[in-house]
Amino acid sequence: MGQGPSFEYDRLSTIRWSGPDGQLFVMREVTCTDVADLKQLARDLSPAARYFRFGRFNIADLGDEQIKAICDGDSGRAAHWIVHAQDGVDLTPVANARYVATRSDPKQTEILMLITDRWQKCGIGRQLLARLSQCARAHDFESLCAQVLPTNQPMQTFLVSQGFDPVVREAGRPIVYVKKLI
Repeated sequence: MGQGPSFEYDRLSTIRWSGPDGQLFVMREVTCTDVADLKQLARDLSPAARYFRFGRFNIADLGDEQIKAICDGDSGRAAHWIVHAQDGVDLTPVANARYVATRSDPKQTEILMLITDRWQKCGIGRQLLARLSQCARAHDFESLCAQVLPTNQPMQTFLVSQGFDPVVREAGRPIVYVKKLI
């Protein structure tokens, strides 16, 4: 096991916190019942955010069964979390993040993160990244990696602020960032 902090990984746990303006957020692991929320999240993206996350592809165009397959990942090789903004009893999906073990290195995961424009810079990315890191450590992964488009400066800045290092830079290709977990 890695040298990270000691904790018990509870895949069913729900994490609640307040953002800087007092907004309540709820984070939990994605289940196959989250198809509509994941589609809504994709629809709520600005065109620029959609491009940075999916390129020309739009996850909202996928069928329900295809999205369910994404939700039902192998818990040892993948983790997938969703964040809702809470207003009374109403929950609105505002972000999700996941990792999947890479084929090229069994001790490394690739992360993917999506936060709607309105909710960026509210601490959601840090919360999601912390949870993904905990899950990855609990499953003996040694590093997280992310592929980021060269034009996605906000994500590059965020990853560097969270301890990621750029390791691969090829002209016209996504930049690969890696963070060691041990």
